[in-house]
Amino acid sequence: MILSGLVAAAAFGWAAAQADDGWDVVADPARDRVAAGVQFGGGVSFAVQCQAGQLTVALGGMPTTDASIRHFDATRGGGASRLTWWNTHPGSPVLTSTDVRAVRFLRAGGNVTFASAAGEARPSRMQIELPTNPAGLDQVLTACGSPLVDPRDALTDVGDLLLEGPRVEIFGDLSRYPAIRVEISCVVRGGKMADCQSDHETPSAPQVGRETARHANGYPLKLSDPAAAEGRIVEVVVTGSRIRRPIGS
Repeated sequence: MILSGLVAAAAFGWAAAQADDGWDVVADPARDRVAAGVQFGGGVSFAVQCQAGQLTVALGGMPTTDASIRHFDATRGGGASRLTWWNTHPGSPVLTSTDVRAVRFLRAGGNVTFASAAGEARPSRMQIELPTNPAGLDQVLTACGSPLVDPRDALTDVGDLLLEGPRVEIFGDLSRYPAIRVEISCVVRGGKMADCQSDHETPSAPQVGRETARHANGYPLKLSDPAAAEGRIVEVVVTGSRIRRPIGS
C-alpha cells in the first residue's frame, strides 16, 4: 500500500537536514517507486514519493489527532507563503498530501515555518531549515511527470474561502483505464472556475485530463468572499473508473 510505504519512508532514518545538503533519495525499481526524504530534530521528517505515477508527500513525527484533515500555513524566509493541506490517518504520526505545489514550495529550501491554520483544535507551530539543494526532490517530481516550476504556484490558494468543495466530473475516453485520477487547477473568475488545466493524471491520460479540465471551466463556486477569491487558484482532484457492462447487456 502507498500509505504503508510512506509510513516506512517517514521512519526510514533520513540523514539530518543541513542547509547546504540535499535530500536523501531511495529508489525501488521493482515497485516503480522513488522517494526523497530528510529528517529534523524531534523526529519530524519529510518524505516525498512517486510510486506508479502517483505523487505523495508524508510529514512524519506529528501528534495524532481526531481531525480528518489538517491545514498548515507554510511561510518561507522572505515572506512567500502557501496554505498546505494534509490527510490524517488514525493512530499514525504521519500526515500525507498529494499537493504537488507544496512539493515545489519545499524545493526552494531554507528556513520555513509551518503553523496550523486558524481555528484548529490543537494549534501547533514548527520552524525547520530545509536543504537548499533540490536535486532529490527534482528526481521524484520528474519520475511523476510533474514540472519543476509552474507560474501558477505564485497564485494564492482559494481553499480558505471555499464553503464547499467543487464536485467536478471526469470526461474523456475511460475505456483504457480501470481507474483514473486527474488533478486540475483553475483560476477564480467572477465566482467561477476558469482557465482550467490538468496538472497531472494517474495513470498518464492527457486526453482525459484535457477534457476534464475543459468541462470544469464555468463551474460555479460557493465562496465566503467572492471578491477576495478573484484571481486565486482552486485545485481539484477528480477520480473516475471504467464502466463495465454486464454480459449480455
